[in-house]
Amino acid sequence: MKIKVFGTRGSTSISNPDSIKYGENTTCIRVMDDSIPDNVAMVVDAGSGFSPMCNEIMQDDKNFFV
Repeated sequence: MKIKVFGTRGSTSISNPDSIKYGENTTCIRVMDDSIPDNVAMVVDAGSGFSPMCNEIMQDDKNFFV
């Protein structure tokens, strides 16, 4: 099982005037496991980090949204 966290300050370091106080996005957690089909994303807590997660999925696997 693999877990990837998007939208936290620890996943992508961000430092700009708009995000200096609270960071960038809110948490979005993706769980990957052999028991989850390849064309399915198991997402726990789809905060605003959902958008960067979707961008990564679309870049990594062009057939994900078939």
